[in-house]
Order: sequence, then C-alpha cells, then structure tokens
Amino acid sequence: MNQSRGEIQVENRPGAGCRFRILLPVRPEEAPATAEREPAPRRGTGRILLVEDEPMVLRVTKAHLERAGYEVVTASSCEVALELIEEAAAAGNGRQFSVLVSDVVMPGMSDPVLGNRVAADHPEIPILFVTGYADEMVNRHGPLPAGARVMRKPFRGEDLLRALAEILGTSPQSEGDASNQRQETTGRRG
Repeated sequence: MNQSRGEIQVENRPGAGCRFRILLPVRPEEAPATAEREPAPRRGTGRILLVEDEPMVLRVTKAHLERAGYEVVTASSCEVALELIEEAAAAGNGRQFSVLVSDVVMPGMSDPVLGNRVAADHPEIPILFVTGYADEMVNRHGPLPAGARVMRKPFRGEDLLRALAEILGTSPQSEGDASNQRQETTGRRG
C-alpha cells in the first residue's frame, strides 16, 4: 500500500463485524494533499508474543505492530505460546519476550491459565489481555493474574501502541507528534 500511497482502514464493532476501507488514489502522484491521515505510528522496540486464535485478527495485529517497529512472534493457541516462552527463556541471548499480548477467551487452555502460568514462571514478562467480552464472561474463565492489564475490543491500532508504550516504559508520543494524547483506558484486573 505504501508504494501506491494508499491506506486500509479497519473498523470492528461487536455484533456488527468488521468493515474494511481501501483508499487508493487514481494515480499515486495525484494523491490529494488534504486526505485525512492517522497520526504517524508510534515507534516501538521490543519482542512481543501475540496470542490470538482468529487468523485474520492475528495477521492484521501482527502487521500493525511490525510497522510500528516491534518484533512479533505469533501463537494461535495457549499451548504453543507456552512452548515459545520456554524456548525463548532457554535460549537467553536477549530472545525473551518484552510483553505477552493475548486474547482472553481461547479454545483449549484459557488465557487466564496462560497468564497465570507466565506470571508465576516468568514474572518479568508483562501481560496485556485483549477481550471483547464483558467482565462476567471473562471471569468465567478464571481470574486474571495480578498486574495484568486488560484492553477492551474493539480498539484502534494507536490505542494498542499507546498501551504497549506505557507497559514497556517507552515514549508515549508518536513520531513527529508532540500533541496531547488521550490517556490509556486499559483496566487493571486481578
């Protein structure tokens, strides 16, 4: 899309599905100068383990995080995520994960179980859960680990980058954007 000077906008609403808008200029050199653009993406550094069972959500989120500068390793199940964490810990050499970003409700092992295992065995790895479910449904799957953050779906990519910057202690500003940023709305559960 960059070489075409276009963009893809994704809108996700519970119960309404996803809406994709693909915007391309008639000819790249004629892209309108007044086109609305999102702020420049945040620049992140770190290695993220992204756990999501929905393939399209996994691909889109991974691509967004990589464009922002993160190294992203994906897992489509909690079992695979645990294997990757153990392999990274055993390898050492800076290959450990900077943060675990995981959907709360997954088939098989629930993510609260994954989160609690990671919190117990690897307390140095911060955890960010994402969910579209209400608290009652999340609580049915077991308690989330103390200190884990929760971000509600749907959210904008910029919101995810802001939450990661906060968790990782990196600059809260976008590249070239020193304007006021709205405060993160992720909650803390425990």
